[in-house]
Amino acid sequence: MARRMAVPERVRAMRLIDRVDYGDAFAADCPPDVLAHYTPDELGELAMGRAPRWLQLFVRLAHRRMLGLRLTPSRLHRTLGWDLLSGTDDEALYGSTGRLVTVRLLVLKAPGQVVVVFLLRRDRP
Repeated sequence: MARRMAVPERVRAMRLIDRVDYGDAFAADCPPDVLAHYTPDELGELAMGRAPRWLQLFVRLAHRRMLGLRLTPSRLHRTLGWDLLSGTDDEALYGSTGRLVTVRLLVLKAPGQVVVVFLLRRDRP
């Protein structure tokens, strides 16, 4: 089960977007063998790409219509259309920009857990 946590200070220090108007973070315990087997990008795809199809469609529609995000076609990405901006052995950064907001989603591997951080900057009131 995931639990809410404060956005880690190390993530704030990364300055993934120039201003954060909303930030959220969640951590989930994960067995070491799973962490060793998957990259953060694969964990992100597992988390976002395995949702039921109806939920994926709803989330994509909400992201496009309500937030104005520009998304890639779902057949090209299993991560709900968010672009993978960068990835390492310990983290994967996804992002999207739209007419209303700029968003970042960071998936981090930490000892015994996966941490997901969501950051949003409002670009229009």
